[in-house]
Amino acid sequence: MGRHLDLDFEKLGELMREVGFVDVVVKPFKIPIGRWPSDPRMKEAGMYQLYAMLDGVEALTLAIFTRCLGWEPEQVQVFLADVRKEFKATKRYTYWPCAVIYGKKPMAVSSIDSAL
Repeated sequence: MGRHLDLDFEKLGELMREVGFVDVVVKPFKIPIGRWPSDPRMKEAGMYQLYAMLDGVEALTLAIFTRCLGWEPEQVQVFLADVRKEFKATKRYTYWPCAVIYGKKPMAVSSIDSAL
């Protein structure tokens, strides 16, 4: 398969710098999956993330498992039923890694000259 699914947020920020963005900021954070957090805001975010995971886990796995691992679609569905049960388990404290990455488009030299 030869693909890595790791999210390197700092690398994404560096790619933005390479294409010319300035003042690039990388703010990684974790979103809980499920309603286990005690903070009401995080509990709500966790519920939305849980719904997204329950709904989207098939899209993340079906092609890889059938094309690369040779599973039958029915096998994947049985496996995903167990995965969904694990996501719903309240004793599991799981997170989804996320980041906000932003930067500024540099001002063109002509824009600077006209501002003076």
